[in-house]
Amino acid sequence: MNDLIFKFSRLISFVTFLCITTSLYLLFFVKKNYSEYDLIWVLILIAICISPLLIFNWVYFKKITLWIEIPNDKNLK
Repeated sequence: MNDLIFKFSRLISFVTFLCITTSLYLLFFVKKNYSEYDLIWVLILIAICISPLLIFNWVYFKKITLWIEIPNDKNLK
């Protein structure tokens, strides 16, 4: 069960990082003119995208982090 939760956390982390990099790439490299409003809007969306990951990691691993380390057998006992 812990292994499944760990892998699910890694999947959520990967999707979150992918969304963040895609949104920043689109803002800075694809869009020619962007305003402060656009930048703030992207930062708010990034915070909304990160929050479920942080909540999930806090509930299951008691750590507020974006990337959970591989659990050792010593940590599981």
